[in-house]
Amino acid sequence: MPLYQDMLDRKVSAELVIYPQDAHILNEPVHRITAANRTADWFGRYPG
Repeated sequence: MPLYQDMLDRKVSAELVIYPQDAHILNEPVHRITAANRTADWFGRYPG
């Protein structure tokens, strides 16, 4: 969570999403898809 807190400290829009069923690696296929989509959406808001 240090990266998340650092982003908040720098006033960067961030959302912390926790998948309780998975540890550091997302094992559930739906979780991988959701995480990839969230990441792509986030980067889409910050061009260049």
